[in-house]
Amino acid sequence: MNDMPLKVCPECGAVGNHRKNRSRYCKDCYDARYCTTKCPGCGGRMRLRSELCARCRYGDPQPLTMTAPEAAWLAGILEGEGSFLSGKSIAIQVTMTDLDVLERLQPITGLGRVLPWLGARRSVAASQLLDRIADRQDRAA
Repeated sequence: MNDMPLKVCPECGAVGNHRKNRSRYCKDCYDARYCTTKCPGCGGRMRLRSELCARCRYGDPQPLTMTAPEAAWLAGILEGEGSFLSGKSIAIQVTMTDLDVLERLQPITGLGRVLPWLGARRSVAASQLLDRIADRQDRAA
């Protein structure tokens, strides 16, 4: 057994909840002292290297208002194409190449961003290919 006495935080008096063995402060006091700073917008706490706190950057969270069919559709998309991530941050991610689905998903949830995956050169090539397919279908009809 380790007979070393538990550390006491000089800031708040907490015992044994230290971030690192060498730290004098408990995890909460260490984070408050070294990992956060004041937001220039509202004065609230934020990470050191951030420009603004989350509330100033994104605004207050808005409640989701979706219909039952939209909720069912969202559940299907998340079941088939969704990922639930947790680590330093928590996220729900939908990764797919169907732009129309992603453009429908974003207004329903009010969250996220849609990234264009094809560069300009490949977008032109894909567009030309789709035009050729449409021409063949018109000739066959």
